[in-house]
Amino acid sequence: MRQLIISEMERVWSRSKTKTLLITFILLSTLWSIAMGSWNVGFYDSNITMPLNSLNFSVFILRDIHPLLMFVILPMLYTDCFNAEYTSGSYRNVMTRPYKKTEFILAKLIAQAFITFVFLMILFIISSLFSKFFLDTVETTKFFNITKDFNSIEAFIYSFKFYVIEFLILFAILSISSLICGIIENSVLSFLAIIAVFLGSLYISDSFVFFLSSSK
Repeated sequence: MRQLIISEMERVWSRSKTKTLLITFILLSTLWSIAMGSWNVGFYDSNITMPLNSLNFSVFILRDIHPLLMFVILPMLYTDCFNAEYTSGSYRNVMTRPYKKTEFILAKLIAQAFITFVFLMILFIISSLFSKFFLDTVETTKFFNITKDFNSIEAFIYSFKFYVIEFLILFAILSISSLICGIIENSVLSFLAIIAVFLGSLYISDSFVFFLSSSK
């Protein structure tokens, strides 16, 4: 199983689409950091705003970048992982190995979960470096609609928890995406179906609003 996971990771990183999406994500995250820094204000919703500083920036940028991950970057990665290889036939060589089908699927889930983690960590590093060098350095800060003042350690713990929750949300997206890809073999159609499912869930119940905005 370990070798299967390593093999899956190697295939993921060898794909041009993965590299292209990673570079695109880094560029967009950097550009959006610059834009937010020029505005110097973070939004919780249309009514609640907050000045940005060195302690709260990583949380606010994740809130803004979440839709990009949710509706563009990750669905493209997931459909490429679960569908593209089957469509092209390149996965047949891998399937000849002495593993069960469930092990192949589990290896893909683990590999994509790791890739998702990498994207989040890249965003955290970019936002942390940007806030350290280009935003106001403060000793305490506030987050969203919480009245409490957070010192540097408390702010880091809050930001870490926020990113952990974001990872859990994205892992749920990964799980649902894998099910959709298992039903719809065409990668383009499965991508559209994933987007349709998540957008449609917003009309079913307000409980699914976290798909659109992780700060909710």
